[in-house]
Amino acid sequence: MTLFNKKFIFFSFILLLINLHAKSQENHKILINNIINAMHSYKTVSYDYSRVVRQPSVGISNDFQGNIFFSFTKNLLGSKFIFENDLTKDIYDGNTACFLDKTTKELSIRENDIKALMQYAFLKNSYYTLRNFFPRIIERKDIKIVTRDTSVLSKDCFVLEFNIPNTVINNLGELQSVPEENHLYMILIDKKLFLPIDVFRKNLLNDDYVHCKFNNIILDQVRDNAEFRYESYLGEYHEVKTFQF
Repeated sequence: MTLFNKKFIFFSFILLLINLHAKSQENHKILINNIINAMHSYKTVSYDYSRVVRQPSVGISNDFQGNIFFSFTKNLLGSKFIFENDLTKDIYDGNTACFLDKTTKELSIRENDIKALMQYAFLKNSYYTLRNFFPRIIERKDIKIVTRDTSVLSKDCFVLEFNIPNTVINNLGELQSVPEENHLYMILIDKKLFLPIDVFRKNLLNDDYVHCKFNNIILDQVRDNAEFRYESYLGEYHEVKTFQF
């Protein structure tokens, strides 16, 4: 084999790899577009939310669950919501956030403050978070996404896996700087609905992880507007002045 032929084969191989990478990135973009279109096609979504936090590096270990209802609309947060579990209920009508303590029967109100709203535990890696996140990365060439197929409880899924060093996805779906941290994200997407059902975030520098699941998803459910108004609960609950996260 001549030197020319060897060089030709080598450069042909490199060109093939470049084309395969470009094709792969284009396929990822098509998949993410399908996810974005699916997530934005529904006015409301309800699901059972579970979150497991294991962060031995800072001594944190907790489990959290409840039912969440999002109604996407034009307001400061971009959504109204109702979150409820056995102990508490949180509601937000787009103007006023209200916390109901089922044990003490106390009701407290928080002003329409985006910094306060983003602190809600049930927003972490939620449907709302990802609905805002995916449009932000569709054109990001620096975020390399690997996809593969899997099956969870007889449900066919895509796995989206990506790593963004020194960055996490915050509760609003924004990319937030976290110096000296390195997180791997794995997101399961239901192949039938193109909707997320599972989010796993692992810190590659230690054993810390956060795992969130969305079960029993209900789409375009209608809720009575009275459920979002704190006045509707004043008969059963008494109002207090303070509200602390």
